[in-house]
Amino acid sequence: MNLLLLSRQRWLYSTRRFRDTARARGHELSTVDPLECGLAIGPGGLRLFFRDREVPSIDVAIPRIGASLPGQGVAVVNHLEAMGIPLVNGAAAIRRARDKLVALQILAARGIMVPRTVLARGPDQVDQALEVVGGPPVVLKLLHGTQGVGVILADTRRLGDCFAAIDYFETRGMPFVVAVNPFDGQRTHEIPVVREAIQVDDNVPMLWCDARHRGDVKNGLIALVELALRRERSKQYA
Repeated sequence: MNLLLLSRQRWLYSTRRFRDTARARGHELSTVDPLECGLAIGPGGLRLFFRDREVPSIDVAIPRIGASLPGQGVAVVNHLEAMGIPLVNGAAAIRRARDKLVALQILAARGIMVPRTVLARGPDQVDQALEVVGGPPVVLKLLHGTQGVGVILADTRRLGDCFAAIDYFETRGMPFVVAVNPFDGQRTHEIPVVREAIQVDDNVPMLWCDARHRGDVKNGLIALVELALRRERSKQYA
């Protein structure tokens, strides 16, 4: 069989495993980047191009499209469906999977166990959401996309321990909140002093957060929600 794998990165382990397994079973597998595909529509039907060459006959297509991939990725899947090519997962399934709430609703409606989940429209609903799910620890997500936002817990006794986490977020351009945890119950250093010690910009939210106290955890979640919403709005208006 002639297989087509839609993937942005040929070097990923999963992509290599697809290729090796297909070849071991006697199949031909071509890997193409969906962002480099051209879609042709005309009186003669639909055609698919990769870079400057038309993609030959395909028996089955395997989309490997992450949530961060622009709409063209799903457009390529739509195009393949319109060409009558069987796909492991179609465009509708990919669109539903990108909406976390819709995906959970579909799973729950079919009797599949899902985590306790609450849809909160803003920071003012954090208290109610925590009450419904039974309190922290909780996982915070936006409905769409893979929003890279995180919390760094900084212990004032060992501030050096959080440098690796700060480097991780900064090198990837991912926003983060610093929660300063006074584990001994004593705020031995003020927030500006901690900020200077760990050398983070003024635009990085920083707050006191004793992980043992519900109120502090709520404030940390609110700061994270506000940061995620600001980032999402800035992307929309960019």
